[in-house]
Amino acid sequence: MTAVPGLENVADAYPLTPLQEGMLFHALAEPGADVFKNQRSIDVDGALDVTAFSAAWERLIERHDVLRTAFVWEGLDRPLQVVRRTAPLEMNEHDWAGLSPDEQSGRFRRLLHDDMQRGFDLHSPPLMRMTMIRMGEVRWRWLWSSHHLIADAWSVQVLLDELQAIYAELRGGSAFDLPEPFTYRDFVGSVLARDPADDEAFWRSRLAGFTDPHRLEVPGIPPAPNTAGHDALTVELDEGASAGLRTAAAAEGVTVNSAVLAAWAVQLSRWTRETEVVFGTTTAGRDVTVPGMERAVGLFINTLPIRLALEADESVGDFWRRAQRHQQELYPFEQSSLAAVQRWSNTPAGDALFESIFVFGNRPAAAPGDKSSLAVRDVDFFEHSNYPLAVLVDPGSSLQLRFVYD
Repeated sequence: MTAVPGLENVADAYPLTPLQEGMLFHALAEPGADVFKNQRSIDVDGALDVTAFSAAWERLIERHDVLRTAFVWEGLDRPLQVVRRTAPLEMNEHDWAGLSPDEQSGRFRRLLHDDMQRGFDLHSPPLMRMTMIRMGEVRWRWLWSSHHLIADAWSVQVLLDELQAIYAELRGGSAFDLPEPFTYRDFVGSVLARDPADDEAFWRSRLAGFTDPHRLEVPGIPPAPNTAGHDALTVELDEGASAGLRTAAAAEGVTVNSAVLAAWAVQLSRWTRETEVVFGTTTAGRDVTVPGMERAVGLFINTLPIRLALEADESVGDFWRRAQRHQQELYPFEQSSLAAVQRWSNTPAGDALFESIFVFGNRPAAAPGDKSSLAVRDVDFFEHSNYPLAVLVDPGSSLQLRFVYD
């Protein structure tokens, strides 16, 4: 274990992944910015046992090392993530059951704002906190705030599955044996052991000839100002249209992910008036051949460029399949450092490779276990991006597209 002088209660310490280093750099450069601070609002039906709920989280924090992880950088050549032996979770509780719906909505908006402004002390895990709000006799709202350094959206779903199973057991249900937890140190080691020469060869080939990233300017909307402001627009396809898209994608032998990504490439081409576009795509970053990776908790995603040319005489199906091939070819290199990719490209130093990112919400398969004791619904998330435009796709029964923009 790497020695970390002056720190007590330390179980382990190891380096950051390139993505974590980038996030930490931006978080320290703009400590008041909302980027990388995530909030999830979850409605809970039933008579919630807050004591059992807190105890279930204590078990999860003990179980997963990333939930006990702090980040240190002062006096070090490179930052470290430090796993504590224990990490007390902040659990807040409010009773708004006696308030009108309008009063509840107003208070919740203020709570979201105040909670976001608090941010997180990166030295003090867990880098998350819970606020439980009693909204009615058998109705609760749960605000789950966390820092992106420790977990991605896939991990959040894994934690929710395990929380429901542990909560049910604590409430007198059947015991459920959870799988042995994945150790995040192992993932970090595998990322840092990669041969950068292989990554460099791939990205130099993929970005050869691309020298002029085009600034994204949406017609009718002025260029994004250099501020921390942001807004969001949500568009939802009805179930019929969503089913039609899934059927069409299957008929062409592609995933819905690839079909929607291709559509986004077409839209960017129209806005930039270019027949070739480069934008960011966020990958799950999970090698499913590694035991335990599907149920692992941590930050595994990465955002990397995808480059697509539009050809006038190409059919929709052929374009979808070509977009999918581009995605598949990227997977062996999905843990490349974006900063290194930038250096390997021919774009001018200081110019971003892309100004928009495409994020398709891949999820783990549903885990077994009793979920009836902790009945959750209407999970809403409030995430921010350090790019001018982020397209977040939720592939539910009704496909939802959320545009987060400056």
